[in-house]
Amino acid sequence: MLEGIYRVSFVGVIDILSTFIMFFVLILSFIKGSNRRKMIVLPKGRFNYFVAVASIFVLLLVLVFVFLFDYHKKSLDWDAVALYDARAKFIQAGLNFSDMQRFSEYDDKNKYYYSLYPPYTSVLHYYWHKFFDTFPVSFLYAIFFLIFAAGILSFGIDYVGFVGAVVFVSLVVSNRNVFSISLLEYTNLPFVVFVTFGSLALFKFIKEKNDYLLFLGFMLIGGSVWIRFLEPVWFFVLMSFSISIFSDKRYRLRRFVFLFIIGLFYVLIQYFSWSFFQKFVARSASIFELSVLHVLDSFIGFFTGSLFNIFLFFAKSMGVSFFIFTLVLIGFGRRESREYLFLRLTILLSLLMYFVGMYSMSFIFDWWREMAGSLIRSSAYLVPLSVFLWIYDLKYLLRRYLSGNKKVGNSIKHVISSSLRC
Repeated sequence: MLEGIYRVSFVGVIDILSTFIMFFVLILSFIKGSNRRKMIVLPKGRFNYFVAVASIFVLLLVLVFVFLFDYHKKSLDWDAVALYDARAKFIQAGLNFSDMQRFSEYDDKNKYYYSLYPPYTSVLHYYWHKFFDTFPVSFLYAIFFLIFAAGILSFGIDYVGFVGAVVFVSLVVSNRNVFSISLLEYTNLPFVVFVTFGSLALFKFIKEKNDYLLFLGFMLIGGSVWIRFLEPVWFFVLMSFSISIFSDKRYRLRRFVFLFIIGLFYVLIQYFSWSFFQKFVARSASIFELSVLHVLDSFIGFFTGSLFNIFLFFAKSMGVSFFIFTLVLIGFGRRESREYLFLRLTILLSLLMYFVGMYSMSFIFDWWREMAGSLIRSSAYLVPLSVFLWIYDLKYLLRRYLSGNKKVGNSIKHVISSSLRC
């Protein structure tokens, strides 16, 4: 699948070697540092059973609908057909990715179209058509959705118990932003899976200090670059991770610094590999050219009201999810473990990234409002992180405000706290 000019280039060789080395180190670290999983404690009490059964019902309802819908639907969305699946069929016909660029050579507005997104989704489509052509390619995304649900359920069981985990996963999969991307053959669902699992692996590393979790987190975050490239999500996740661990003296040891540098080097190689391919192999046009005039327009917008108007549009576009994301930021005001600080920083910096991106693009493109749909889809990884923090914050509030001797307070605390332990 690798093109000759990229395979023999310095960047290509480093990219291939770094991937194999990271994978080998990940396997060794997993064998050395993995722990036995905790036993699943089934819910006790009528209330807990009711919550668990209701959540499982919602979860199964959503999963069954997604599988049935994706099995019977046809790809009709423009980019799904004209870009991701089309590139897969070009590969099947023997074309290289760099060859596809000439198809948009005379398109003045979209010269970058066929190299705008990295090849991950199209390569998946290629192999799906090759080995599983009896099923529509949309069925692949139902499988991704199942993997996503299973992954966050497994994570939730470790930290909020069985009942808390099924509530957690049912709230996430039924969220409009997450649910909608499971019905599209776009980059968003694989991207959300990689970023979410990578962030949760780094969360677990901060808490458990198992090396394999660090390498797994960096591999997933680095791998997300090959799915979506425009949004520098990887940068802000790693920035949040760096602030969280290196502000704690326990993580300033030479060993942790060395491991962090190795992981960071791997992620940077992934980023610059696709950047190198775009510019020097495919010779793709840039999606936009930043000029001094655009920077001045953005600065003047602070004083003309543009900043406020675009912020309102940004918040309105995200809908209820914006409220969910911002509410968990209240927890910044208290002292808490570094792993929870990491998730809050990831949410905060991601929101700032998306807003600044929309604000900047509003001075470059007259169609900037159309970015709202793409923004909502690509930011869906914030949903599981935010919902998990909601459950954690609820547990914290119960312990703090319902710890008195009042009968009602104690009974409420006992019921809900036991739900989170089960």
